[in-house]
Amino acid sequence: MLLDDIDLALIKELEKDARISSDLLAKSLDISSTTIRRRTRRLIQEDVIKIVAIPDLKKLGYSFIVGIQMELDQKKIENVTKELIKHPNVRSVWTVTERYNLTSMTVFKATEEFSEFMRAIVGEFDGLKSVETNIYLELIGSQSQVKS
Repeated sequence: MLLDDIDLALIKELEKDARISSDLLAKSLDISSTTIRRRTRRLIQEDVIKIVAIPDLKKLGYSFIVGIQMELDQKKIENVTKELIKHPNVRSVWTVTERYNLTSMTVFKATEEFSEFMRAIVGEFDGLKSVETNIYLELIGSQSQVKS
């Protein structure tokens, strides 16, 4: 699907506030609200965007955010990924380049919960060669993924 400048501007505005009304978006982008609704529906149907709630993890009690990098046998990555993504503490899983070929972003309410996860879940993965963790201390900033 080819995206034009209107699609990109629409996506950028929806990233700021996905609940904004079509009428306000139309005024902001200087196009009709019918066009806004039609394009938004198309972007959703074609899986270009998803309208979701993004929880504030700290307000939900998840004060311990950890990146877990794993070096796995290549043949085991798919199975490990399937197991990881099922776990409620796992927010995302990525295949990556270099030594650690799989990384995940995980959230925990306490260090004990993290310790148990590492021992009972990660420690049991077949094909795990090595693991490294990074504790995320403070979110300094983030930005929209769309550049228009």
